[in-house]
Amino acid sequence: MAFTRSAVRSRLAPPVFAVKGAAMTKSLKQLIERLETWPEDRQEAAARVLLAMEEQSASPYQLTDDQVAEVTRRLADPAPKFLTLEEVRARFAQRTA
Repeated sequence: MAFTRSAVRSRLAPPVFAVKGAAMTKSLKQLIERLETWPEDRQEAAARVLLAMEEQSASPYQLTDDQVAEVTRRLADPAPKFLTLEEVRARFAQRTA
């Protein structure tokens, strides 16, 4: 998905998670000051990352802590077990018997 500078700006305002009177953290202010010196393509890439974060915050779909733990566990398994079609049929047969 390509983003133009104006599209990025228009999507950034107003932020979904803005809190009236909330201040920007010192580290974020410092990063933004440095970001202004970056080449335009890197600034656009940073804007895309922040937009993705904003969209995630606005999503009505949020994982529970248990779901996050399960995803983490599954991603950490270096050799997940896959069942053959015969094994799946046998398991279903056991449950319906």
